[in-house]
Amino acid sequence: MKRIFCLLVVVLTMAVACLGKGVTWTRPQGIIYQNMGCQMTVTDVELTPECTTMHLSIRYLSGYWIRFMPETFLRQVGGDAHYKIRSARGTRPGEVWVELGQQYVFPDSGKVNFALQFEPIPLDTKAFDFIEGEGATDWRILNISNPKAKACKADVPKDWRKVRYAKDEMLPDALISKGTATVRARVLGYRPDVPMSLTVSGFTPIDSDKRFMEKYPIAPDGTVTARIPLDMTRQVKLGLEPNGNAHGDENFQFHTLILIGPGQETEMLIDLRAEGNPYREFRGYLARTNKECTDYYYQLRRDQRTNALSFHARLSKCETPEQRLQLLADRLTEEKRSINKSRQTSASRALHRMEAEGEYIDWVKMYEQKYIDLLNDAGLSPYPSVDEYLTTAQEYSKLMPLEVKERIQFSSADYEATSQRYAPCSLLFWDFSIFGGEGGDPYTNDLRCTQLVVMDKAGANRDRFIQQIKSEDCLAILRDFEAKRQQHSEENK
Repeated sequence: MKRIFCLLVVVLTMAVACLGKGVTWTRPQGIIYQNMGCQMTVTDVELTPECTTMHLSIRYLSGYWIRFMPETFLRQVGGDAHYKIRSARGTRPGEVWVELGQQYVFPDSGKVNFALQFEPIPLDTKAFDFIEGEGATDWRILNISNPKAKACKADVPKDWRKVRYAKDEMLPDALISKGTATVRARVLGYRPDVPMSLTVSGFTPIDSDKRFMEKYPIAPDGTVTARIPLDMTRQVKLGLEPNGNAHGDENFQFHTLILIGPGQETEMLIDLRAEGNPYREFRGYLARTNKECTDYYYQLRRDQRTNALSFHARLSKCETPEQRLQLLADRLTEEKRSINKSRQTSASRALHRMEAEGEYIDWVKMYEQKYIDLLNDAGLSPYPSVDEYLTTAQEYSKLMPLEVKERIQFSSADYEATSQRYAPCSLLFWDFSIFGGEGGDPYTNDLRCTQLVVMDKAGANRDRFIQQIKSEDCLAILRDFEAKRQQHSEENK
């Protein structure tokens, strides 16, 4: 009993050691320069006169390990002083204890919460770096900053202070019109000693079988210009990536989707130290729609768990596959009704309606996978390990058997995402795993068939797709692509 009491005293002493009067940063921003494929989030930082505590949430593959090295330290931005790590022992329920330098193997859930204690940095600190070392595999989280601190609210340039947006914007009809889209960005809070690039990706040009992805380095003054060859107005994925990441393709940060068009210019003001959404303002092509969609995206991320819990509660009341299907259809109707009542632009509402359609079809076609994701998003069940995933999916497939799924007929004419001439502007339109190979509108159907043929994904339908294409634009693309392929084949003989 005495031994247990002594141990309890030690635990309580360590737990209260960092509870002196101080400040807490909630959801601080930070640039993950290297994390070797982990999904790492700094949930909050506690600064007290006794110590500084960083609370981390890390996702990693089951069976893989990490360790916190005793050489790890914090460094104030703009300063030289180092504040060494003291321990890696949880101070809150659910946080694990790890000895410095020892390996911690991730459990099947793949998600673990940690707390790291350091020598106290000054309470008036505005931003600091977390540095394990300068090696290729060392962790670095740079520019961790208090989103509510005045010093972290970078001065907004005068020409960005009063941005005026259009009253309404419409998605253009999809027409092949090759040109260059120009994206210019000014990044507030950018540090030249932490070089980054703006990454543009997420689409495949209609005349190519290769997915587009380019990195555009940000200049020391925080400006960047990206020139993207384009064939029509499209949604593209944006991300900011620290240069030199060993796993750069996995570590895009500050994600969003924006619309760009050939021959059009888009300007963005990005604040790396903003709380939540760093995309503050847009100007140029479809500026209001881009701002609304970016705000909407970050709101969904913020409310992900609440929304997942709410939908899971409704889904749990369903007793049969038919009731679940009806709930999915009802939710689609409700979401569209809510979207239509919003004060967003016509373009924003159209994009959101198409996204809702894609989510509905995704659930019907891949119910077991979506249900696993839902449980994880709601925090009700950890994501299964690689070995357990198939068994878990098979178990949940009983909730929506294949014979029930096959009764649902997906007619292209019934969905905005395949029947409207503006639908190809949406990234979702080109997701053939959701909407299949053919569209509803004749011209957009030609676009989809052309893309499938060029990407060599038409399979047995290749000849039929080519025969039904009527658009001269699409036929010209197929002729040029075939000529280039034959030339390439002859050169390689």
